[in-house]
Amino acid sequence: MPILHADQPATRAELARWATFSRNEIAGFLADLGILPLRDKYPPARIYGGLLGLQPECPQEEEALGEGLVRLGTVAERMGIGAETLLRDCRKGRKGIPPLYVFGSKRHLFLRAQVDQMVSSPRNLFQDFASLPGHALPASDLSMELDTDPADIATLLENKSALPAHILSGGNRRFIVADVSRRLKISSDPDVQTDSEEPVSCAANVTGGLFSQATHVQSVSSIAAEADRTGSAPRSRRGDSVHTKPAEAKLSDR
Repeated sequence: MPILHADQPATRAELARWATFSRNEIAGFLADLGILPLRDKYPPARIYGGLLGLQPECPQEEEALGEGLVRLGTVAERMGIGAETLLRDCRKGRKGIPPLYVFGSKRHLFLRAQVDQMVSSPRNLFQDFASLPGHALPASDLSMELDTDPADIATLLENKSALPAHILSGGNRRFIVADVSRRLKISSDPDVQTDSEEPVSCAANVTGGLFSQATHVQSVSSIAAEADRTGSAPRSRRGDSVHTKPAEAKLSDR
């Protein structure tokens, strides 16, 4: 059953359950990615777009996204393997594994709907979704997108156990631009105020929609839906699935 519904703005408690976060940390985490509430609630569309970089194109896709995220460790248990093994498979691009969303060394998450589809499919197939251009980029494109020195990007990505939020798909790593931008601002000026430090009440005055507040350095003006499909068959990809202790810290980043 979906936790979020397209026509019903979500409360902080609902979002926490959807994302497997604690209720106390979800709002600050989202604010760091430029996702603020509309008054006291969050329209699901800005969560799907701002957090996952996905845009549902039909009610069935909205329902699938509304089911939420699941931790890597839970998925590994369903597959009968260890969390470290599954994480390694994701990094190496082993076929049959859905995209993995990495929001910190202890937050490795899959879309629950994709995992359920993968497990029930005889061929490990799962549903793909249209990606929003500019939401997440490979490391090689970050410098141009953010108009910054490549050396600054390299320095930011040196610590493999504390990388900016990113998506692992098919062995490729794409960094969420909003988080890279935030970290660059902090590294250049530790006293700079980040979005998570702004009072939530300011959200009522935001007028630009999804990315108006914290992604001003991104070129996401082309946020019209343009599919970024990578599967071997239309609307489908192959899949497998982890999340436990800091597996990120235990493994080399290769």
